[in-house]
Amino acid sequence: MYFPVSWPRYLNIPLDEDYKVLYITSNRERVVYCVVTGHEISIWYCKPCVQIVSHRRSDNSVSLLGSNKCAVWKPDSTCIAVVTDKGYVVFYKLEVDKSVGNSSLYQQLDSRSPSFRRDSAELFLSEKVPAFTLNPEFSVQTEGLVTSLVPIRDELVLCLDTGSVQRLKWDGTLNSDMCYGLGRVPFSIDQEHSRAEVLEGSGAHITHMEYSPLMAGFAVVLSDHRAAFLTAPTLKFEPTAPISGDQGQISAQGVVFVIDEVTGGLNVSHRLVLSSKDYPDVQAIAGPVVCMQWSPDGCAVALAWRNGGLSLWSVFGSLLFCTLGGDYEMSQHLLDTSPLRVRSMEWGMEGYHLWMACEPPDGSSKGDLLQMNFLKSALTVNPCKSNHDHLFLQGEDRLLINTGDTIMRSSVYTTRTRHLTPPPGRSDSLLVGNKHWHVIQIPMTYLGNNWPIRYAAVDSSGNYAAVAGRSGFAHYALYSRKWKLFGNVTQEKDVVVTGGLTWWKDYIIMGCYNLNDYRDEIRVYPRASNLDNAHACIVRAMTQVLLLNIYRDTLISFCADSHIVLYSLAEVHKKSVVEVEVVQLQDVCISNIIPHPACVVSVSLTAVRKEIGTRYTQNSKDGESIILNVSGKLLMIQREHSKQDANDVKHRKQTTIQYDPPVMLASGVENIWISLWTSNEKRHLTEALWIGCGAQGMKVWLPLFPREGERPHNFMSKRIMLPFQLRIYPLAVLFEDAVVLCVCMRECMYVRVCVCMRECMYVHPLLPRVVAFIEEFPEFLQTVVHCARKTEIALWHYLFTTVGNPTDLFQECLKTGKLETAASYLIILQNLEPIAISRQHATMLLDATLEAGQWELSKDITRFLRAIGFVDSRTSDFYIICRNRAAKIEDFVTTLKRLHEDFQWPYPIASPSLLQTFQRMSNSRKNESMVTMYSESDLSALLTEEDDDDDVLLASSNSFSFSAPHYLHTRGRDDAEMSPLDDASKTLEAFLEPQPMHFDGAAVLSDSHSHGTTEDSSLAGEAEDVTVADDIQDACALEQWTQELATRGPPNMEVELRYLLQMVVEAGCFEWALLLTVLLRDALAVSRVARAATAPDVPTDVIARSRDGLAFLELWAKTVCLGYRPFVALIRQQAMMLERCVASRPRPRRTPSPPLLETTNPEDAAPLSTSAVSAAAGATYEHALLDDDDDDV
Repeated sequence: MYFPVSWPRYLNIPLDEDYKVLYITSNRERVVYCVVTGHEISIWYCKPCVQIVSHRRSDNSVSLLGSNKCAVWKPDSTCIAVVTDKGYVVFYKLEVDKSVGNSSLYQQLDSRSPSFRRDSAELFLSEKVPAFTLNPEFSVQTEGLVTSLVPIRDELVLCLDTGSVQRLKWDGTLNSDMCYGLGRVPFSIDQEHSRAEVLEGSGAHITHMEYSPLMAGFAVVLSDHRAAFLTAPTLKFEPTAPISGDQGQISAQGVVFVIDEVTGGLNVSHRLVLSSKDYPDVQAIAGPVVCMQWSPDGCAVALAWRNGGLSLWSVFGSLLFCTLGGDYEMSQHLLDTSPLRVRSMEWGMEGYHLWMACEPPDGSSKGDLLQMNFLKSALTVNPCKSNHDHLFLQGEDRLLINTGDTIMRSSVYTTRTRHLTPPPGRSDSLLVGNKHWHVIQIPMTYLGNNWPIRYAAVDSSGNYAAVAGRSGFAHYALYSRKWKLFGNVTQEKDVVVTGGLTWWKDYIIMGCYNLNDYRDEIRVYPRASNLDNAHACIVRAMTQVLLLNIYRDTLISFCADSHIVLYSLAEVHKKSVVEVEVVQLQDVCISNIIPHPACVVSVSLTAVRKEIGTRYTQNSKDGESIILNVSGKLLMIQREHSKQDANDVKHRKQTTIQYDPPVMLASGVENIWISLWTSNEKRHLTEALWIGCGAQGMKVWLPLFPREGERPHNFMSKRIMLPFQLRIYPLAVLFEDAVVLCVCMRECMYVRVCVCMRECMYVHPLLPRVVAFIEEFPEFLQTVVHCARKTEIALWHYLFTTVGNPTDLFQECLKTGKLETAASYLIILQNLEPIAISRQHATMLLDATLEAGQWELSKDITRFLRAIGFVDSRTSDFYIICRNRAAKIEDFVTTLKRLHEDFQWPYPIASPSLLQTFQRMSNSRKNESMVTMYSESDLSALLTEEDDDDDVLLASSNSFSFSAPHYLHTRGRDDAEMSPLDDASKTLEAFLEPQPMHFDGAAVLSDSHSHGTTEDSSLAGEAEDVTVADDIQDACALEQWTQELATRGPPNMEVELRYLLQMVVEAGCFEWALLLTVLLRDALAVSRVARAATAPDVPTDVIARSRDGLAFLELWAKTVCLGYRPFVALIRQQAMMLERCVASRPRPRRTPSPPLLETTNPEDAAPLSTSAVSAAAGATYEHALLDDDDDDV
């Protein structure tokens, strides 16, 4: 609920000599503070934390009256009473220094360094530090030593060591009628059954006293360590007091009491004590409790021990944080001065600061004044439904939202389609439990005059937040990162939020007080409009609004007159404007079931009922029950349904809703969580009521549904309360997943939701035993790395101290072949070992994955190497290893089409003029080959057929149309499926296998044994088909025609392709290099690659596959993709070069593979697919773009 932020701040006390801060107290508004030392008192301002004025008593005054002990403020802050150790009360008068006027006591100067100067005047604090004068007025001597004093209205209550209680007026006169002795006060353990007894003669006196205006009495601690509560039924104040049964002992625990409503006795509610798990032997080490202080909102209590240590507890005893056992390695100063020895403390405004007067550990006469900063959950003062759905913290000047996947879902779950009830099957919470906090800094434009933030609310989607400070309010959009403030500052200052904030759809609802009209109101502001009263819907409230909440389209408010008012909310379209209509439905008085309006912690409208399976289910649009948290007691007021009401919907709407008597569900309740809808798959979870009970853990009020086909028994309970313990403080619940979310304090230092000291950072005693147990299973290595990856980095050192060195675990993964598990260890090694070691092990793992052929894992490791600045050499090694193994291309045509698809690279389109040339050439042929055996109309029909697997634009040879959406697909010999041409003629298979090329000027005949024909069917040797350039007579003109409509792909894809081309050329993968140059349609690059491929060290089979691949591409370009035909004709000379090179070399003999490349059967080595190349070189694509601007790519 409360979470410390950063380390405590030491405040500089401007004193020349040694001093010891003894006491600190604030005025009622917590704006100014009085710091007491032995000889001096000083007045401090809250923000900025500066001293305003001080007064030092003379040595004669100290010798006569005694040293200062403690002080209290008069309620109107005009006077301070200081108690001395000789029984005197010294009165000081505090007045505004008129000589300063309206000017600030401190002048704000900008830094001399340009880098630290403020960019705007708005960044200066607009709050002026007032100037005061502090002068002693008079002193009063008491009958004994003052042990405690309490201000009430116009009097001071003094507790003396003689056992008497006196009342002094602020003018120093004694109110003798209200004085009494403790010896004549009747004390009783049980006011109904036990007899009252007096403590006369026991020598007991009051050591500490606190006044409760709500209960009209005094809580006291007696000198025999017992607790009592003094109250009087008459104005003369003749007190009677319930007292705790046993005499207390000096111990290291705090005790919280409650008054029994039936007997009036003082009963123990719970104890604030550290368990042995939190800190062993706290009694002997920490000592007794020296002071306690409740937060301003009453949601937390701070506790300090005499020997040192500070802790914070929730209202019902849940430990929020403790400095004992903390790891102080982050601060050498705190390591030298720890633990904190707090002597006095006081909370700041809204609980965001804790002022502490600390004693130095070395026992010197000097002391420290510290200030600890806090964040707190928005549920402390604004427990609306939307705040229960998110991890949402508020500070004095910032908000923290654990967004989870809110931003990722924003495209689906936007404000335009957002409803209070999500669609069926969607979890109500958008949290995933990650540790990323979205920090929202509240602008100084609003904070300058409205510090600090009092209320905060986030909408149900987690995309919008609203805050309210001293006056007005503002709201923020996460997606745009912009605040929206009042355009009219006067409107902002005229409204004060008193009843909290909440969201309904795109509207902000608040309970406020109108300073201009002097009335209480409920206002609804649209988020999308400008923040102005002209756009607001204003409903007048009869009394002050204390609490607000939303249930679907119903607004529920609780007011200071103990009335609950229900309103209906609806959007009304008026002309072109959408407005909100707020209509009061019912007014319910609950004054007979609550002791005081201030006791109501939260109010909720819900569909939860004691009964289940009735027609009034969770999907009811009308709330079925009102749930109240009254001083920790959870009361449910259920709606009453008569028979007529159940059968007549119209009657139910017109009749005033009646409610059954309240039923108490649980006690010691701090928070509740209720789902707004029901999931048919998990009704028992979404219809459950989750209850947070402080030290008692959580309780879940689950419905009991009968099994399918069974009839429920009438005598059985319809719900069951299941309790379970927690060592965390719950802040949100994922209903369908039964997951409780919290803010953990142990690792918060790294997410800046931090505690000042991290606790429990030592190795848990059970960890070695758990590790020894897990080692017996084969999943040990995987379990360790998964646990580490889900643990904060700060804890890895402690974890691997027990489980073993991560380097050894990594080596073991490599030996056992668990390469994916070894990859998970790389992040561990990167954070725990030097960068050289992580590079070395990543290189070893990359080699292992390449040998195993795990291309996707190789891609991830390559990205990891790139991230640590070590990638290019390893990528080249990859291609060198694979060039003679897997980097073989068996089907150039299929691979080229796959490259077009993977890189989103468009196919070239032949121009009409070029197609006319080809048609003219075809018509002039004397002999028809097997390839052109079809007529022009048949070929045109085939070319315009659609293939569902491919999407390429072709031009018809007859009509020169460019609108054909698909190209004619011809599959390789290994394909099991038949192409569309197979249905037309079986003879088409003849040209799927190219003939060997001979460039001696003679025609090349078809293999009659293979194809069953003796007609001339050369792919490159016939006179009319040798080259298109012969008819065009200019290769440059041909290239110009090709580039005329050869559309280029995306620029970033071209960068990647050219970088990949460079890598494969350097590695000697010439087959891939040729294919990439064809894809890029770069004739010069084809020429360079072809020359490099004819080098003596290049294997002959590589050159032969390259030659055959180009032949297949030429055949494919002639028959299928005519856009490639001009380019293939342009690179005919390079194909001839490869043919001559193959013909000039002797036929190679079969030799064993090198040891590195040896396989069981070299023929079984699978060719490297385009997906494998992309997987291994994907990181290099990104590397090529690192130096390019995004706009240029």
